[in-house]
Formats: sequence, structure tokens, C-alpha cells
Amino acid sequence: MLTIAAASDHGQISQHFGHCAGYDIFKVQDGVVVATTYIPNPGHDVARPPEYLHSLGADIVIAGGMGTQAIALCNSLGMTVATGVSGAPAAAVDSYLNGTLESEGGICHGHGHAGHHGGRRR
Repeated sequence: MLTIAAASDHGQISQHFGHCAGYDIFKVQDGVVVATTYIPNPGHDVARPPEYLHSLGADIVIAGGMGTQAIALCNSLGMTVATGVSGAPAAAVDSYLNGTLESEGGICHGHGHAGHHGGRRR
């Protein structure tokens, strides 16, 4: 079983992984989503969301933007990261499963900002 976690805000992919409202968790078996749940964000801290999602069995993390430390931690925990993503979480998961999801490298630089900062290309 594959587990995909999508950072989400109000039914859309969140543009900031650590500050999102929560995560849509998709359980996938044989290429088909068999269960979806929503969990609130456990709190912003560089390590907390990656470690929490890892404890839930997440294999893939999808977000609009994510800091370099969070990306590195996700990767070190064995999770694949796709950033620079927008739209509905279910549509992003479908695109991932179909091999058409494009990761644009939405890396967040700094945490003192209040505006939109996803989709930055590296």
C-alpha cells in the first residue's frame, strides 16, 4: 500500500507545507485510491510535520512550497517530495498516479513572510 500526503488549505494544495491547515492522506492500492482521510497540521516546526507524516506511513508528500530543511528531512525519512503543485489534492494525487504530476521545485526561502510563495522554480 502506498500512502500519499498532500498539504491542504480549504480544499486546495497548500502553498506552504509547514503552515497548512492540514494534510489529506490518500491510501493507494494497486494504483487506486482506496481511502482518504484528513488530519490537522500538528504544528509548525521544521521537523514536526515530516516526522508526523512519516509516522503515518507517508511515502509521498505533495505541497505547493516547502523549505529546504523540510525537504531534506522528508527525503532522509524515505519520503519522496513533489513541490510547486497547485489545485485540488485529489487531482494532484491522480496526476501522480498517472505519472503526469509536475514538480516545479516550490522551495520556501525564509519563514518571516506573509504572502504567497509557492511554485518557485529552482
